Amino acid sequence: MRRAAILLVAFAWVMLSQDRSSKVAEYPSPKVRESQEVVVNGVVERWQLEWTSEPKPVCEPSEISLTCPCTGFAFGEGGQLDLVRYREAKEIDRLPLTPLFDEQFADAGIVAIIQRWATQDDDFTASLRDGFPQSVAKRKTVQVMHFADYDHDGSATEFLLQIGTAPCGKQVCVAVGLSKTKPSLHAFGTAMAPDKPLYLQRRIWEQFRKSNGEIRAESWTCGDHGSEISTSVLLRATPQGIDGKWREYSCPPERRRLIKETPLSAPLY
Repeated sequence: MRRAAILLVAFAWVMLSQDRSSKVAEYPSPKVRESQEVVVNGVVERWQLEWTSEPKPVCEPSEISLTCPCTGFAFGEGGQLDLVRYREAKEIDRLPLTPLFDEQFADAGIVAIIQRWATQDDDFTASLRDGFPQSVAKRKTVQVMHFADYDHDGSATEFLLQIGTAPCGKQVCVAVGLSKTKPSLHAFGTAMAPDKPLYLQRRIWEQFRKSNGEIRAESWTCGDHGSEISTSVLLRATPQGIDGKWREYSCPPERRRLIKETPLSAPLY
């Protein structure tokens, strides 16, 4: 009886693994970086990250790639990248992702950079040993599209895409996908400037996702890399999209005063 139960559990695990592999795949082909099933208004679609040029290594496995500028990009690759929607195997929508990026590294040019292999806690030490790049290449490919409801419109049809870093190691991201106000692929903007991508630190996006639709979050604190001001962002979910503003305060914190307010569409990170 016990053996039968163990076999049943094992069978269920295999079936779940096979079910996941049919819905999520990282690098199913050299052109397709990732492929996932997404339910949009009750209809199953397949979304893919597709390279339109051959990707080149960026922040290659080495000790240098474990420094601040490569945070979130180590050990990655860069190239021209599109997000593509398919329904019943037919392309219905496409969004070029490369224009969302600035030039991160002079030797790479303006490319979309995606992490391929994750870093590990002991990489600083391991990177000094022979064969480190080969050992990194054996790691599992990082999943990029983690769908969630970042704009609080009731549909988990967007994911965060890291497009840069801010000192030191702050991951700057934009939400990409579909929204109630714009049912075609786009980079999420604000209610006041919907066509201008909203760039926020990853931790702030996640804090907003986990909230009831309204937060105040610290973006820069007094003394962070010598900063003589602190910056906070106010975010609020509305039927028209994400609304809010940036606020800058004087330092030190115990005697702070409001210096100015800036529209949310301004990229202060």
